[in-house]
Amino acid sequence: MSVSALTNSLTDSVNHGVVEVFENQKRVEEAARALNETSSKFRERSQAWATSLEEFDKELRTIGDFENWVKSMEHDLSTLASALEKKVREKEDAARKPSS
Repeated sequence: MSVSALTNSLTDSVNHGVVEVFENQKRVEEAARALNETSSKFRERSQAWATSLEEFDKELRTIGDFENWVKSMEHDLSTLASALEKKVREKEDAARKPSS
């Protein structure tokens, strides 16, 4: 084997390794770009979901506040009704008693 053939063989071997590394690097860069795009889409979707959940939570709180208001109103009206009934009974009782 001549020196020229040996040099060509070694150069081909090195070049083959360089080409392989270059192709692997391209694949890694493509995968990194795809991962970056996927991460961005995931981040956007996550933010959209978080916003939706926050709005839903606010609406639930509003419903809870309304429910508490209704319970408070029921209690107040019940108290008022009891007081009115008591006054009516007192007036009826007073009307039934003979005046002396």
